[in-house]
Amino acid sequence: MEKESKSNFFSRLFLFIIYGGFLFAVYIFINRSPCDKPITYSIGRVDGEFGISKSDVQKYTNNASNIWNKALNKNLLSEATSSKITINFIFDERQRATIQAQKLKAEIEEQKNNLNNLKNNIDILRSEYDTQKSAFDLAQTDYNSHLTTYNNEVTIWNKKGGAPKDIYDQLTAEKISLDNKYNQLNISINELQRLANQINTLSQTHNNIVSQVNTTISSANQNSGKQFEEGVYDPNNKTITIYEYDSINSLKRVLAHELGHALGIDHVQNKASIMYYLNNSNNLKPTTEDVSALQKICKIKKII
Repeated sequence: MEKESKSNFFSRLFLFIIYGGFLFAVYIFINRSPCDKPITYSIGRVDGEFGISKSDVQKYTNNASNIWNKALNKNLLSEATSSKITINFIFDERQRATIQAQKLKAEIEEQKNNLNNLKNNIDILRSEYDTQKSAFDLAQTDYNSHLTTYNNEVTIWNKKGGAPKDIYDQLTAEKISLDNKYNQLNISINELQRLANQINTLSQTHNNIVSQVNTTISSANQNSGKQFEEGVYDPNNKTITIYEYDSINSLKRVLAHELGHALGIDHVQNKASIMYYLNNSNNLKPTTEDVSALQKICKIKKII
């Protein structure tokens, strides 16, 4: 009887251990974090039209994944040959439009430089015009004063029937001097007119370039503040496809955004956030909203 009791005891103990182990396993399963095991990725197709090497794509993707890894000091994303997610770079009209926009921005900068050079030239010419105009006004005043004096003297001596030789010679010399001044005034007038025409021509060119710049800026701004359509995460096919980027910083943000979706993060409301639905920030550091959304995915209650 005692032997049978011991047998029953060990049987019940064994069942208890099995049952306890089962309950512990269920508890671990229920409370495990989706972030305990990293999501792996690898680089697939990279179209040559992007002008970026596969090694650079790997580097920038690793930079983007580390944005999330550092947010919680956990290995959330890692590159692996046999990976869960494949990242592809597919060239189409989107990147072609982005390249065109970059050319437009380069044209804008060149046109702005031309505007600055033109403005400097116009300012120099206007300064020269003002200086010459001031000199012309003084010369004209002097000429008119001497001409009035000369005409008065001629009138006086004509009424007297003529001037003696020494006065006549003096008036003749005065007449020659006045003629020279008159001719010089005409030369100055022509020079002032030339400067004025040059200023007007440059000013018109300046205005035309301003109009061109405004048109170019308008075209370039059509792509600003766009949604995160540069990249797409496909959870069914386990792929991230990059379609466009206009800078390395922009590329890192697109990669980080799509990797965020791969982690399970939805869009957040902060405009500076990596997971904001518009790619219109240069920020590469997760915001409080980004981290909070990631913590919820990882079942972390404490705010870091």
